[in-house]
Amino acid sequence: MSDQMGLPDTRPGKENPALTHAAGRVIDSPVLIAVAAIFIGWFLLDTVSMSYGVLRLDFRFYHLAAIIERPARLLTGIDGAGEVWSMLFSLVCLASLAAALVPGWLRLPGGWLGCLAPLVLMLVCGGTLYYETSRDTFAVATNSTVTNALSNLANLVVRRAGGFVARQVRVDAGAWLSAAGAIYLAWAGWRRQSPAA
Repeated sequence: MSDQMGLPDTRPGKENPALTHAAGRVIDSPVLIAVAAIFIGWFLLDTVSMSYGVLRLDFRFYHLAAIIERPARLLTGIDGAGEVWSMLFSLVCLASLAAALVPGWLRLPGGWLGCLAPLVLMLVCGGTLYYETSRDTFAVATNSTVTNALSNLANLVVRRAGGFVARQVRVDAGAWLSAAGAIYLAWAGWRRQSPAA
């Protein structure tokens, strides 16, 4: 009930039960630990590294957008334009982690799907990176035999070099830690929405 001035009644015992219930909810400790593990794996630990002799380049998960945009950065490192891609993708990563925490605070229809966000993001990035690094670099023309032969030769050389580079790329601790956290979050979200939960 409100007073004559239209202000809400703030007397003790008159709180809105829906707000009180939402404010009293806490996120499960295992979910918080999983989100922290993903954050550490994405932002603080190396996800992949490329080493050749004395050369070693380390990349974190938030660098993947820059690598997907130009896979040659696996050999050259992240440049100025790559830093912009990395900063923008960092925001996507943080939004994904926030989406995973929403079901712990609010009961929304289909809200449990937020728990899938980190895992889906990792799978999409992994699939896109594989696609970008495995496709032909040079388009094959259809009307010139000489051009086709040169393009095929160039693609063969790039594939051979790519195979060599792929043997030098290693998946590091950040990928494993964040994958474990993302799989746990997806399982916890699915369990939360199932009728038995």
